[in-house]
Amino acid sequence: MLSFDYIVTEKSNQQSHIGAYHFKVPMNATKIAIKQGMQKLYGKKVASVNLIRVPAKTRNIGKKVMTKRKRYKKAIVTFVGNEKIEINNTK
Repeated sequence: MLSFDYIVTEKSNQQSHIGAYHFKVPMNATKIAIKQGMQKLYGKKVASVNLIRVPAKTRNIGKKVMTKRKRYKKAIVTFVGNEKIEINNTK
């Protein structure tokens, strides 16, 4: 089973009102696997799944230390009829 981490941003909160939710998914996840996983996890019908590959970025910490943020894949899942789902924001 795939792991889904809910992404909390201003944009994702606005789109949750129209039934679209943002999740961080594994890089090898496909649209079909995400759709089946969401339907099994939440018990609601999925209308569409859009995938975005977010590239890695380098950033400076202090004067000389450079770190790299890993790349990841983001899925925007829209449920049929703008249905709402309950998201647990606790870890």
